[in-house]
Amino acid sequence: MSTPFRCGNIGLRANRPWLPVGHKHEQELTMGTPYSAILSLIVTAGVLNIIMGLYSLSGRSKVSMVKAFFVFSMMAAVYAFASALELASGSLNEARIWIKVEYLGMPFLPPLNLLIIMSYLGMERFLKRGLKICMFVIPAVTLVLVMTNEWHHWYYRDIFARAGTVHLKVDMVAGPWYIIQGAYTSACMFGGIVLLLLSWRKMPSYRFQLSTMLIGLILPLAGDFLYLGGVTPDGMDPIPVIMTVTSALYLWALASKGLFHVAPIARDNLFTSMRDGVLVLDRDDRLVDYNPAAAAMMPELGTGSIG
Repeated sequence: MSTPFRCGNIGLRANRPWLPVGHKHEQELTMGTPYSAILSLIVTAGVLNIIMGLYSLSGRSKVSMVKAFFVFSMMAAVYAFASALELASGSLNEARIWIKVEYLGMPFLPPLNLLIIMSYLGMERFLKRGLKICMFVIPAVTLVLVMTNEWHHWYYRDIFARAGTVHLKVDMVAGPWYIIQGAYTSACMFGGIVLLLLSWRKMPSYRFQLSTMLIGLILPLAGDFLYLGGVTPDGMDPIPVIMTVTSALYLWALASKGLFHVAPIARDNLFTSMRDGVLVLDRDDRLVDYNPAAAAMMPELGTGSIG
C-alpha cells in the first residue's frame, strides 16, 4: 500500500495511484519497531472490513445495496492484508508478489464506493447495466497490466530495491497506465464527495449517514495531502492507519446507528409538500425519516430522533 516508486527526479506512490506527481518516498519493509505497531493497525483494518462485510449479509442489517457493500468490504480486506504483508516483506520478489495481490482489490474500491453512494442517494435510474460495466473497465485493465507487468512494463516501468540501505526499500518507476488509473481513482473519489455534499441540504434526516460516507472519503484525501507535504512522521504513508479509523467508523455506524438500514426516500415534491404528517419507520420500528408537516406537529422531532 505504501510502496514508493521514482520516475527520474519525480516520485510517485506506487499503490495509491490517485496521488499527483511530485513526491519522493521511501518505505522500510521490516517487521521491526516502530513498524510492528503500524502493521497491527493495518491488519486490524482488514479484520474490520471482513466483519463489516459479513454483518451486511447477516440479516440483521437491511443494507439496500448489500452485494456491492459486501464486495467492497472484502476487497478492502484483501487490500489491507496484502499491504501489511508487503510492508513485512524480506525480499524484493516477495514485495512484488504482495503488490500484485493488493491490486486484486485496490483499483476496484473507488468505483465500488461511488456505486454504493449513488445507490444510497436514490440514483438507480442512472445505474444502467452498461454504465456499471464501464465503471470497472479501467480497474480491470489495471489488474491485468499489473499481473503481467514483467512482459510490457505499461504500469510500472521498473521495480527495484534501493542500493545502499540497511533495510529493504523498494522503488518503482511509473508507466503510462499508472497515470490513467490515478486520474480515474481521483475522479471517483471527488465525484462521491460532490454527490454527498449536493445531497446535504436535500436530506437533513440522513446527515449522519452522509457524514459517515464523507469522512470515509475525506480522511484518505487529507492523509494524501499531509503525505505529499512531507509532514507525516518519519515520512510514513498515513493511509493504512486512516483505513483502520474509517473502517471502525463504518462498522460502528452500520451496527449501532442503522447505516444503510433503509436507503433514503426520494425527497420529491409529494413527500415534502404533504399536509399530513408522515413518519417513516424501518423493519425494526426505528424512525428513519419524516416530512416537514410531521416536524410542525411534533416540535421534538429532529435529526437526533433518527434511529
